[in-house]
Amino acid sequence: RNGSDKETGLMYVVQGATYNHNHANGMSMELYGAGTVMGPDPGNGTNYEDVTHVKYYAQWAAHNTVVGGAASGSVPYFKGGGGTKKIGEIKLKAMEPKAGLTAVSPHCSFTDTRYTDGSTKTNQQRTMAIVRTSPTSGYYVDIYRSSHPLSNEYVYHNIGQQLELKDSKGNPITLSATQFPISQKPLDPPGFSAIKNFQSTGETNHDIVALFSIKEKNQPNKYMQVFFAGENKRNFYTGMAPATKTADPAFRYITTPTLIARQSGEAVTKPFIAVYEPFSADSSKTVDRIEIEDRSDPATFSAFNVIHKNGNSQLILQSTNENKGHQKNQWTFKGHFGVINLINGKPDYIYLGNGQEISHGQYSILSSQPNGAAHLQIKENMIELSCNQRTTLIINGIKSEHPAGQNQLIQIGTAGKKK
Repeated sequence: RNGSDKETGLMYVVQGATYNHNHANGMSMELYGAGTVMGPDPGNGTNYEDVTHVKYYAQWAAHNTVVGGAASGSVPYFKGGGGTKKIGEIKLKAMEPKAGLTAVSPHCSFTDTRYTDGSTKTNQQRTMAIVRTSPTSGYYVDIYRSSHPLSNEYVYHNIGQQLELKDSKGNPITLSATQFPISQKPLDPPGFSAIKNFQSTGETNHDIVALFSIKEKNQPNKYMQVFFAGENKRNFYTGMAPATKTADPAFRYITTPTLIARQSGEAVTKPFIAVYEPFSADSSKTVDRIEIEDRSDPATFSAFNVIHKNGNSQLILQSTNENKGHQKNQWTFKGHFGVINLINGKPDYIYLGNGQEISHGQYSILSSQPNGAAHLQIKENMIELSCNQRTTLIINGIKSEHPAGQNQLIQIGTAGKKK
């Protein structure tokens, strides 16, 4: 969570496990934005025996998750009743801040979760993050790897009335009516058949922008735009899912716009990379596009730039192997998650979410622990450091050591003398 204001606060949830009355949903997420839950959990059917509950609301396709081979489900497959649906558990690999601790950064936070879908033997890894860009704006990062050899289906539902797909330049994409490839063996355990009016881009390797529009009487329009990095053998589908029972009353009884990104083959070396930006007026959106920075090790490492309309950008760095270092151009990284905020091409802040090292140009952060967290805010002739462990800074070749602590002011060029 970042911020407590109803209209500008940002918050996401990653959830899923075997427990009484659970849904079969794998690593499902929910997103908040512009004063409401935009990407919600679907809620329940009329009752636990209702056909829409059994075949949709309690299943993978009703949630914001990734399906393995169009066939993910509980073990055994759920056929009704209110009891436990065995799906295993999500394992938390890393997060910052950890529960009960103070965040090192006012701008960034993240989670790294892992999961194995027992019904399809699909191994999955999901990194999600919040990146705030101003007191009133920000976005979510979602990087999802999934190992099913046949196909992997990334599913996202957003409240509202309309879903449009555009290319990276903002031009509308013409979609064609189509049938979604429903699993026949076994017959559609995730519940994709409950989603209607499918349309498709066809197979494409281009970046895609999805725009969800939310219109409510006597309220300003709200939107969620989603930027997807292109990959070979990927197909985007739009459709209308059953009503979201947890939504506000205005949206509780209408169909739910739904997006599915389907990757033919595995989605480990071709991960789903998405950036979600909620906003409440067309003029308040900030993100213009995303651009992949490095494809040298796609199975374990992602690096991409989030570029804004004003020319500023963030370099997002994510790895599933925190012990393997990466470097390119002016940056290095070794850890789970990092962000380098660039203004006019120069670093404004550097965030190490969980790891050992991150650098850009003349600025380097080295953690004394392999799971270190630190935030370096760069000011004129001064830097401000917050860190959870003893941290080494290297600035213009000058090394200085700093204890764990928040908001440490350090004079640039004086080998770490504190002001």
